[in-house]
Amino acid sequence: MYMVREESSAIAEALIRKLLLERPDDSMLYCYLGDITMETSYYNKAIEISNDHNARARKSFGFLMLLRNQFGSAYEHLRRSLELQPIQLGVWFNAGYCAWKLEHYADAVSFEPEHFEAWNNLSAAYIKLGQKDRARKILQEALKFNYEHPKVWENYLLLCVDTAQFEQ
Repeated sequence: MYMVREESSAIAEALIRKLLLERPDDSMLYCYLGDITMETSYYNKAIEISNDHNARARKSFGFLMLLRNQFGSAYEHLRRSLELQPIQLGVWFNAGYCAWKLEHYADAVSFEPEHFEAWNNLSAAYIKLGQKDRARKILQEALKFNYEHPKVWENYLLLCVDTAQFEQ
C-alpha cells in the first residue's frame, strides 16, 4: 500500500511541476506541491504569489505546522486563513485547539464562526439553489451572532413568509 501511495505522489508531483512551468504564478499549484512534499517553502511561495490572499495556502500551512506540533505558527496561519475565508468549520476548531495549546484561553473559547455575513452569503446561495427552508435555518444562525442587523432580519422574515414558517 505504501509503495502505491509513494508512486502516486511522485506522479502527482511531476505533473504539478510540469504545470508550474506553464503557469508559474498559479498559487494553487504551489499549495498542491506543498501538500505532496510537506515542504513549507511551497506554501510560502503560494502566499507570496497571491499577495497573501490565498486562504487555502494559509490553511494547509497551518495544518502542516499543527502536525509538527508548532502551535504558534499553526495558529498564525489558521487565523489568517479564517480572515480570508470565514466558512471553514474545521479550521475554526483547529485554530481554537492551537490557542488552547498556547494557553491563550480567551482566544480558544472565542472561536466560533460568528461572521454573520458569511452565514448570510451561504443563505443567499441556498436561495439560488431553490432550498429556501435551508436558507431560512442558516439565517437563524446568522441572527445568533448579530441579532441587531436589519438586512439579516429582512432576509429572514422574507424567507419565513416564503416558506410559511410563522411560528418562531
